[in-house]
Amino acid sequence: NTQFYYSLILFDGHHRRPSTMTSLYTNRVAFSLVLIFTALSPNAALEVIGSGYGRTGTDTLREALNELGYKTYHMKEIVEGRLGSDAMLWHAQMENDCSDVEALRDMFEKGGWTAAVDLPASLCYERLMKAYPKAKVIHTERKSAEQWWNSASNSIMIVGTIFPYNIFYNRIPFFRTHKAMSDAMWSRVLGGKNVTVDDDDFPQAYKAEFLAAYEANNARVRKVVPRKRLLIQDHSKGWTD
Repeated sequence: NTQFYYSLILFDGHHRRPSTMTSLYTNRVAFSLVLIFTALSPNAALEVIGSGYGRTGTDTLREALNELGYKTYHMKEIVEGRLGSDAMLWHAQMENDCSDVEALRDMFEKGGWTAAVDLPASLCYERLMKAYPKAKVIHTERKSAEQWWNSASNSIMIVGTIFPYNIFYNRIPFFRTHKAMSDAMWSRVLGGKNVTVDDDDFPQAYKAEFLAAYEANNARVRKVVPRKRLLIQDHSKGWTD
């Protein structure tokens, strides 16, 4: 599925050029790169912003961007890196409408991140695209809202109830911080409704609202992101230009 790469190259082809290619979906080394640009500095600015919710192919996008030479921020980085300070910052951002842009800029630039995709960053895409006016926006989405729900409601929405995370969330400081961030994140997705992943009926009791929020986000991205800055990607259709 090499069209996947051509889309990204055409989208940002001015300084990154691939040599040989194979499909990323094989989970092998996707292709060799010839990078014809200077190594990114520790204070590099965001060049790519993801606006899609988790479970829309954001990890595939993360891997592809990393292959193209970006340093990509994703929920996986928070968890695997045990970035407690980041989780606390995102918790605050979820509750204040992502208004502390300077704090976000400081976090990204000190970390040398040049791309940010997946939740929670994608919930702040509008603020970020204004803070980084030269950045491109890549929006990932599923074939349908129902397909997204079936994936998200059985994975990222309930991760805190699955062993061993159900133990981690109660005993390890980082995971307690992460849970608080997650509660604030899902509350933001639902328009400010106060929810917690500890609720026995979460997320099933909110299915209709989550579906509506997912559809609204897809529509909002198309409305507010200038066409020349936007690439919309549905992985089920492959990557096209």
